[in-house]
Amino acid sequence: MASILYRILFEPPAADLRTTRMKKYKQRKPQNPSYYWCIPWVPELGLTVSDKDRLVSGRWLSSNHIKSASVLLQKEVYYMGGPRYSLSIAPNNSRFLLQDSTSDIEILYLRDHWVTIHRINGRIIVYDSGRDDSNRISTELEYRLMSIYGNWYLVYIANMQKQTGSNDCGLFAVATAINCAYFGSSDTVHFIQEEMRDHLLRCFEDKCPRPFPSLERMEID
Repeated sequence: MASILYRILFEPPAADLRTTRMKKYKQRKPQNPSYYWCIPWVPELGLTVSDKDRLVSGRWLSSNHIKSASVLLQKEVYYMGGPRYSLSIAPNNSRFLLQDSTSDIEILYLRDHWVTIHRINGRIIVYDSGRDDSNRISTELEYRLMSIYGNWYLVYIANMQKQTGSNDCGLFAVATAINCAYFGSSDTVHFIQEEMRDHLLRCFEDKCPRPFPSLERMEID
């Protein structure tokens, strides 16, 4: 009787049963922890562990990153004594607009690309880190600008730094928007691209949108 009870309590399950259980466990448990998109990273901004993983792994920034940066920038500029921007977000998260009575700072999503638009003094300045050598805006961007502003504005293409690679346009868009808000422009700044992701990570965790590292560092008074 004792030997039978021992086998019932302590004998490991048959191999086929263990295999079935392991398969069910693997199906239930994701291999990558960042799969848990609902786990908070910076809950005040609605950022999750998945957003952090996307940022540190070198992938494109999503609309979650752009939205969080826009929210921080809106609050921080006013706190620093700057204009009181209103923040408008398009329903499809393709347009993040900071606006006051005299200027707009806008991050637009085009086809697989983020750009920054700065409307100031009757001009529209396009900051596009992925532009080609012709320095012409794309047809898609031209249509978007006309639908937003009409055709009564002069459009300038900023001679800004071009990004290396194809994944960092969102970083340049955020960095440019921050410089436009704090300093009024961003076309003469050369960002240190290899430091941009770590910098944005700290901005989110500290909930403070500081100007990005550049060769000519610009300080806020």
